[in-house]
Amino acid sequence: MIREFRNWVAYQKWTFDTGLFLLTLINFILLVMVNSNKIAQFFNISELSAVILSVPAGFLFIWIFGFICVKTGFKREMKRAEVEQNPLVVETLQIVRRLEKRK
Repeated sequence: MIREFRNWVAYQKWTFDTGLFLLTLINFILLVMVNSNKIAQFFNISELSAVILSVPAGFLFIWIFGFICVKTGFKREMKRAEVEQNPLVVETLQIVRRLEKRK
């Protein structure tokens, strides 16, 4: 019962994070489209070219940043620091581990 609820909550958080990520990408695309005239003037290209080049370049930079974070273990270290700073999380994890050992 507790395990199913925990998994349900984790799935809902994952769903929320995925939606938030997609909204962030949409926001980025809209930002590029709105500012395409300034980008075009800066690089001396047409506005359509600015949009066509900026959006894939942004996705590429996002991927490169994510790749670097995965390779350096940034997410793992961030999670470890979060657990160390929050005693409630440590206590909850101990309770969950005890419950899992009982089953």
